[in-house]
Amino acid sequence: MTTYSSNKDAGQYVTNRDPFRGSNTWGEWIKDLYVVYSYGRHFPLYVWEDNLGMWFGNEDKYSRSTTRHQGYLRPTTPYISYYNTEALLKLVSAGSVADWTIEKART
Repeated sequence: MTTYSSNKDAGQYVTNRDPFRGSNTWGEWIKDLYVVYSYGRHFPLYVWEDNLGMWFGNEDKYSRSTTRHQGYLRPTTPYISYYNTEALLKLVSAGSVADWTIEKART
């Protein structure tokens, strides 16, 4: 079930890795990854890798509103490993850090 929330209040859903819909944002499970998007699948904000129990964040800036989304939706955790948009898109496409690592090693 997807919960509807304001972006300002959606951080709790991100931290708990619950599916939600905000204003031009959403979080969803894709295989073993929980992915939070801003404005479209072209810009993942945060990715949780369930097998590792680890958060990945997008270090890129896209627009002022997306920067606000990054602040509102940042999971409450002491550690987030930051990568650029291209790397996070490859992680999501691979479906797991293990498969992402294998793909990086092949190229």
